[in-house]
Amino acid sequence: MFWESLWSNVGKKLKIAVQAFFVLMVIGCIVGGIVLIAEGSRYDMESLTIYGVVLILFGPIVFLIMLWGLYAFGQLVDDVAAIKSQLVPDDNAKVSFTAESDKQRGIDALSGGIDEEGGIDKEGGIDKED
Repeated sequence: MFWESLWSNVGKKLKIAVQAFFVLMVIGCIVGGIVLIAEGSRYDMESLTIYGVVLILFGPIVFLIMLWGLYAFGQLVDDVAAIKSQLVPDDNAKVSFTAESDKQRGIDALSGGIDEEGGIDKEGGIDKED
């Protein structure tokens, strides 16, 4: 039961994980930037202070750009699952076609789905009524 639920609805779980990871990375950038600024001022190292400010300002933007692709992949998985549920409502349903239904589908494709009167005939020409 747990194993099956772990692998179901992967797109939504992936999107939630990406959002949580982004929040953690933003917090990490802010804390890391503050630590760099504090250590830079403590040891009188101006470069550490500059790195801390850059990390606070640009770190979240870099992580946002990096994680957009992974979030988009999760959205894509969700969209494909929604399309699949519309096409095949029951995942366990067996779809089988007989030779007659395949043959009829081929004839319908040739006729273009237009009725026999005044439409396109099976040979591709136009029906003429005498």
